[in-house]
Amino acid sequence: MIEMELKPDVVCYTVLIDNHCKSDNLQDAIGFFDENIDSDLEPDTVTYTALMCGYCRQGNVNRAVTLVNEMSFRGIQPDAITMSALFHRILRAKKAQFRH
Repeated sequence: MIEMELKPDVVCYTVLIDNHCKSDNLQDAIGFFDENIDSDLEPDTVTYTALMCGYCRQGNVNRAVTLVNEMSFRGIQPDAITMSALFHRILRAKKAQFRH
């Protein structure tokens, strides 16, 4: 996109982040998230939720919770989808602990 002199917007970054998270490529997703912020674009609830789900898929629920706190600190309120996804992953992680 840079070669074509196109500047990505928040929606574009969100799609990239979400797709990389779903492909188990969390490091690239984090890179796109950081690039989004460095481009003076403000990630929205959907962007944060996509990355949060990526952390949860990797089993890093603590980092997902931290990301939701960061989101709130930046003045972006988590919506019902964000909180539902987080609670679902926390419960899944707790359930896995009891199996072992």
